[in-house]
Amino acid sequence: MSDIKALKDSIETLSQAKKVKMGKLKEAVKETRESRQTQAGQSPRPA
Repeated sequence: MSDIKALKDSIETLSQAKKVKMGKLKEAVKETRESRQTQAGQSPRPA
């Protein structure tokens, strides 16, 4: 039984890490867009 619990825990940890990665990816994309707007002479949108 403990093996199954450990497996479930590791799967949950993986899915959490995936969510965090996706969140960081979205943040990076947003920052890139804002920096491009600033370089183009437009004021970046307030967060």
